[in-house]
Amino acid sequence: MILAWLGVSSFVVVGLALIIWAKPLSIRYNSWTTGIRERHPKFNAPPTPEMRVKNTKIMTFLFRFVGVLLASLALANSGACNTESRHRIIVYDQPWSSAASAKNRWCSTEVLASCFQEGKSEELDFTKRLATAFSITPECATVQFLILSGNDKNSNELEGKLEKNVGSEYWRLRVDFHPELSGQPFDLRMGNSSNGGIGGDDAEHSTAFMCKAAKNNGVIDVW
Repeated sequence: MILAWLGVSSFVVVGLALIIWAKPLSIRYNSWTTGIRERHPKFNAPPTPEMRVKNTKIMTFLFRFVGVLLASLALANSGACNTESRHRIIVYDQPWSSAASAKNRWCSTEVLASCFQEGKSEELDFTKRLATAFSITPECATVQFLILSGNDKNSNELEGKLEKNVGSEYWRLRVDFHPELSGQPFDLRMGNSSNGGIGGDDAEHSTAFMCKAAKNNGVIDVW
């Protein structure tokens, strides 16, 4: 990324230099070509004073044209050198994690209710730790982390807004919560898409990875 930025900057500088110093460059260029023609008049006769003025004007225009072209192309392509995305919202799908917690927890019939309640408590505790991890990770400073709990008015309103988001400009984080695992497997993908997601095996300690991916359109091999 740094090399790409330097390349773009170099073209912009060269372009501006050609625009600013077009006339002096034209005068020097025509003096050089005139000197060559004066030394070899048999190949090409030296220009008349009128032609020298005309040639200087032509070269001034050409230098400025090339300068504008270089600067414009460099600025136009600067966006291509930056993969960073506007999709800086990560929505944690807590109902998914809760369902995974119940599915992945083995409970005997005698203590079924208390067992599920314990699993829910563990999943809630994990949610708090995950939110804290996102809040303290430097790479996530420009990423908004939202929790979709699925059981309150705010959550319903959030889900409604996300469904209306035609451009799917957010990332949905789903964790396959397992109470007995030290690291929780996760899946991060654009909106409600079922294709092209990225994942890992320790959501709580992968917040930097997820935020970088979200800011770079899911591209994870540019760092």
